Amino acid sequence: IITITNTLFSRGAKYLAITTNNATLIIISTEDWRPVTEHSLPSPPSALSWSSTSHFLAIATNTTLTILSTPSFSPLFTTNLSSEILSLSFSPFSSHLAIGLHDGRLSLLSSSTWSIVGEMEEEESEIPAVDWSESMLAVARLEGRVTVHEVESVLGNFFVPTFELNVDAQVTCLAFGRGGGYLAVGTDDSTISIYHVSHQKRGKLAQKLKLDGSSVLCLTWSPDGRYIAIGTTAPNLIILNTLNYTPTTLPRFSTPPHVSFSDNSKYLAASSDKLIVILSTPTFSPLRTVNVLDEYDDDDEPPAAKSLSDTTSTNKTPQNNVNNVQSILDDLAAESPNPASSYSHSQSQSSQQQHQPPQQRRKKKITGLKQEGGWSQRHEITSFLETAEAFLSPYEFDHPPRDIRLFVASILMLQWHVKWISSLQSEVRESVAMQDDGEPLNSLCRILRDGVSVMERIMEDEEGVTDWFFSLRLFELGRGDVRRLMAWNSWWRQCYGDAPLVDVGLLQRVEDQGRTTSGGAGGAGGDAG
Repeated sequence: IITITNTLFSRGAKYLAITTNNATLIIISTEDWRPVTEHSLPSPPSALSWSSTSHFLAIATNTTLTILSTPSFSPLFTTNLSSEILSLSFSPFSSHLAIGLHDGRLSLLSSSTWSIVGEMEEEESEIPAVDWSESMLAVARLEGRVTVHEVESVLGNFFVPTFELNVDAQVTCLAFGRGGGYLAVGTDDSTISIYHVSHQKRGKLAQKLKLDGSSVLCLTWSPDGRYIAIGTTAPNLIILNTLNYTPTTLPRFSTPPHVSFSDNSKYLAASSDKLIVILSTPTFSPLRTVNVLDEYDDDDEPPAAKSLSDTTSTNKTPQNNVNNVQSILDDLAAESPNPASSYSHSQSQSSQQQHQPPQQRRKKKITGLKQEGGWSQRHEITSFLETAEAFLSPYEFDHPPRDIRLFVASILMLQWHVKWISSLQSEVRESVAMQDDGEPLNSLCRILRDGVSVMERIMEDEEGVTDWFFSLRLFELGRGDVRRLMAWNSWWRQCYGDAPLVDVGLLQRVEDQGRTTSGGAGGAGGDAG
């Protein structure tokens, strides 16, 4: 019998990820509550985690970790760990993924390089659950122990816990709540224990409740901290009101429910057998029931399942994998410019969707990008680097004239950015350069061209620079340029977390300095400003 084994809202509740016991991952769009895509997995998944930006979805199947990139849900990265993966959790800003293993190891995966950057190698009890707050990382041990670590220490590869919690049963799940001030721990003896984790009462028990006599399967806080939803093996769905810690048991489910709150705390998704029940807070009355396994309209067949093993290759050096970079870039380019909650849509959007074929509605088509005029074909780049080298040389040991110091700083910034991009693989450079039909690159090259003109003029007449510098038209950033440069930075930041970006604010300061000074100077400067 095929049943749902896990369910998880993405940030913003645009998607609902669902896994089944027959090794299938289904992504539901909350716009029309229909499948967007379906993947056949190597084995039934044991854990899921969305990044805080929802750009990535991490899936654990046995010892294999796979990262999908949204909204295409194409495989971005896969790797094998030392033992079965039991738990996953992205950090609040998505910089790292915590991976709990059956052999007791905890691994940290960097989302900027997709490589393991830290590991707790204690060969002890398995790790059934991990969770982050902004300042803490909690690690559950099946044996009945929870270690709580400072995030700064963990990211520095220092895994000595700040404090430990000892419970009298096997730990099955845990979650931070109320802004990270509390930690709820579920155990196999039907107990929920809630601990303070703030500095004043760190590690002290706030509440302990015995529930329905069955094992606690999963729990999740509502983001506003008012409720804790608990799934048990009874199978029951229990709602705990954290104002008075009063439990309410909802009508019995046919299978142990898995639960997930939307990030606005208005909706709770709970699985039961083949159904997803969407409940509305604060009454937790059923709002909608979704059968994702075998109910489709006559004209709307479910999407064909894609095998991850057919499309993903193990990648030990993801920073050199052009397909991974392109996958992120394609997904960013395909995303809607309006990230508002998907629970409210305009009538025009709904009408337009109704007239689209079902498959078209499910998955946006990413159109091809122009391939001419890429990074390597732009003469502005070579010209800028050569001119900047000569222009900056005298200022290696001496300060530039006061009037052009801000301009010199902007050239140093641009030089570092351009040199860094030029040092990357050509395929990566061209992948980014061709985004948005090359328009962001066009804006950057125009800025480089303007910079070259000003640098050449300064080198010709540095002594008289104060007489004419502020009469020049400098970078002249329009709104479109700013928008395109911000998109350019966003793409590079997604590919490389430590990428040196274009400082748009600095360019605007240079422009404003010239405009303000020339505007108040009169004469030629005022006319040119």
